[in-house]
Formats: sequence, C-alpha cells, structure tokens
Amino acid sequence: MTVRDLRKLEIGRCALAPVCDQDGFLLNDPVAIRVAEDRFWFSISDLDILLWAQGIALGMKLDVQIFEPEIWPLAVQGPKAEEVVVAVFGEAVRKTKFFRFDNLDFRGHKFLVARSGWSAQGGFEIYVDDAAIGLQLYDALAEAGKQFDIGPGCPNLIERIEAGLMTYGSDITRADTPLEAAMEQYVSLDADIEAIGLDAIRAVAKRGIDRRVCGLTIDGPKVPANRNPWPVKANGKQIGSVTSAVWSPRLETNVSLGQLAIDYISVGTQVTVQTPDGEFSAKVSPVPFP
Repeated sequence: MTVRDLRKLEIGRCALAPVCDQDGFLLNDPVAIRVAEDRFWFSISDLDILLWAQGIALGMKLDVQIFEPEIWPLAVQGPKAEEVVVAVFGEAVRKTKFFRFDNLDFRGHKFLVARSGWSAQGGFEIYVDDAAIGLQLYDALAEAGKQFDIGPGCPNLIERIEAGLMTYGSDITRADTPLEAAMEQYVSLDADIEAIGLDAIRAVAKRGIDRRVCGLTIDGPKVPANRNPWPVKANGKQIGSVTSAVWSPRLETNVSLGQLAIDYISVGTQVTVQTPDGEFSAKVSPVPFP
C-alpha cells in the first residue's frame, strides 16, 4: 500500500509512508507505526483509505481482514508538552526519541505514546484504545497542564506554514505525486518491493518533474484568508499558485506555501501573487521559514 520500504522499520518507530494510486498520485500521507513484528498501524490524514485497502484486497483476492481499530490519537503539543506528559506517565517519557514510541503505563493501562504530531514546537501523540480510561487520561492531562493554561485546540495556521507542514487536500492533493510534494525521501525508488504506484513514480523521477511545492514570502499588508489557490505570476504568465498563506508576526511578513513551475523554485526568485486584495510582489523562501 505504500511506496516506502518498511521492511527495516524497527518496532517502536514511526515513518511517513505515502500511499499512492496506480498512476503514482498521492491518496494519503499517513504515518506508519510498527507496533509488532507482524503488525503496522497507519495513522492517516483525512481520506477513507479503509475503502482503498478493501478494494486492493478484493482485487488481489487476499485472505485478510481489513478494519479500522477503535483507536483515537490524543495529541499534546507545544513547548511545555513534555512536562505535561511526564507528569502523567513519568520520567520514562523523556527517553522517547523523535518519531519513536514507547508503551507507557497510566493507572494500570498501557498506552502507545509517540513523540510526534503536527506541530513545529514538538509534542506527543497518545493512541487511546479504551474510551473509558481515555476520559480519565484526558482529565489527568488537563490537570497536569493547568499551570501552563492548557486547553483543547487545533494546529496553529501560522506555525504550520512557517514550519512547512503541508495539508493534504490543499497544499498537496491527488493531482500530485510525492515528487511534486517534496516527499521524495519517503519513496523507496530503488527498493526491491512491490507497491501500487511505485513504477509510475519511478517513471516520473526519470523524466523529471515540472513543478514542486515551495515556500514564499508575500510583501504588502496582512493577506486575507486563503480559501482558494491564488495565482503566482512571473513575466506576465502564471507559473503556479499559493495554496496556504498567513501573516507571520514573528517574521513581520506574509508567509505561504504553494507550487511553482520547476524553473522558479530557487530560493530568492522574485514573483508576484494575485490575492483578493490585489497583486503583490513575493519571493521564494526556504521551508521551514528561517
């Protein structure tokens, strides 16, 4: 199901594992978690990959059972996340390395706790597999975080764009292969594996891509909400689009993610962006934004 070779992924580790269709286009960008020698979890983005897996099993006449387990990721993110999670699970949390997990005890129940999450600040994802004790865990985390004014939330738009964290469905879509999405390091082009879409991606890699995800800073006042792609132009012609944009107080400029024609992705390249408030000059920037 994934174009990444997971055979060497050790138990206790996580890895981004793109799932592609037969033409090499992205269906999802899940995190694969090896929980046992013969068992992987896929923590997926917003798309019903379960149906895709069922279709594969049916088409290949596989004798397998496909189901979505009753597991709910609970994310604790932010600069004080480690202190909060340590208060609940103990000092063992500090030993967990990035994109790795440990099975840690909470009131006699073992939870899979991974140092991962959709945040540049860092934090943890706790995979809750029991609803009743999950409520107790939530309350314990809330209590431990009171001193930091903890509360429920969602990914911070400014932070995620500054960090170059792409959203499936806007910054990357089914119109992209992992190569256009700047995810080539997660594709095992040379591995001796069978994977849906891998041959198609190899063909794309051989001929080269014509566009790619990149970051841009946009001059001018604070940009409005970016609900639809904004055209990016150079020399009077459209050469790409901005898919996510926001004002960054830290950098005192507008930061954005988008896709540009391959000849224009070099850092420092000057372009213009057509926003709902007018056309403004912009410049290609490295991501994460410095």
